[in-house]
Amino acid sequence: MLEIYTLLNPKVANYNGTGGVPNITPEDVAACLGRIPITGPGLLVRAMTGDATCYKPLTQVFGQHLAHRAMLKHWRTGPSFYHHLDGLRDAALHYYVLPDTCRRCRGQGHITQRDTQRVQCPICEGAGHKDVRESDKARAAGIPWASWSDTWADRYVDARAILADWEDQADRATRRLWWVDS
Repeated sequence: MLEIYTLLNPKVANYNGTGGVPNITPEDVAACLGRIPITGPGLLVRAMTGDATCYKPLTQVFGQHLAHRAMLKHWRTGPSFYHHLDGLRDAALHYYVLPDTCRRCRGQGHITQRDTQRVQCPICEGAGHKDVRESDKARAAGIPWASWSDTWADRYVDARAILADWEDQADRATRRLWWVDS
């Protein structure tokens, strides 16, 4: 997905050896986004690139897909099922679109010691982000811990799989537009 961000952000440095800022026009960005399906994948990419206007439609579309997945997988229902499903939707979107960047290395994966030596960040172990604890996910979803660990943790994985699939679809659409090798 890094290629999409590189192509969509006209302020990014050009890493092809020539230096400078790439000549990506607003029309290029619009053409790139136009090739990504406007449903889930397009909305997800727009949200991940900072377009706050698409977060509400993304929440609605993702909620519909998640409810469909629940029906197909025969997730048991209960008195608070739909409330928990909405919480699961919100938590999965939050942690997917706005990942928890490591505060120590600020997402770089390394820190500089003694002004020259770069070492792997001891907090995130080079990942650039911290893993979100299961208890944080349950709290964000508003689901009691006992229900989360027994039932909803696996459903959270399913929800993230939908988002990962959408990101992959958007990535493939962008690669086709810009002729980037897979």
